[in-house]
Amino acid sequence: MNQICYQEALFTVKTCQNRYDIHKQVMDAYAMGAPFDERTFIYDVRVINEEYSAITIREPKLPVHFNPASKTETFIEGDKREFVLAINLVRRSEGKTKPVGCIETFLQERLQATGWDEIQIADCITHLIPVKKRNHSLNLFIGKVTVSATITDPDKVAKGFIHGIGRAKGFGVGTMMLKAK
Repeated sequence: MNQICYQEALFTVKTCQNRYDIHKQVMDAYAMGAPFDERTFIYDVRVINEEYSAITIREPKLPVHFNPASKTETFIEGDKREFVLAINLVRRSEGKTKPVGCIETFLQERLQATGWDEIQIADCITHLIPVKKRNHSLNLFIGKVTVSATITDPDKVAKGFIHGIGRAKGFGVGTMMLKAK
């Protein structure tokens, strides 16, 4: 069993096609415009409409200006849980990122490595999302996945819940959004 305490907050940002613009808005909201050394939070992006997107931000202790809700989550070996996860569907090989071959196999491998088994994927909606920053651009291949799985390693699951799963967490990917028990 692993019980963790954390904080979450919800706020809105302007919807942008370029994920880097959303990233900048989230970073500015977190630091209130001040520079900071390292991103220690994770966040999830849900588009509300053409104008606004909802951001759920999570960290063990968020800044007070978010008016965060303090929460507790318990992960117990053998428990079956349902969650939604936005995950970057790429593999890194020889210094390059490439889209995964079979999405289901990739998700099974990634989730098993983070303490899950008996993984059932109910839904996977994929999006190609551009990230453009000055002279550099890339595309994120994101799958928004609805999963039902059994906890095999509560410590690994707790770590993934707090720190995120996979790549591109700085762009709102990798945040596990648990459904109510």
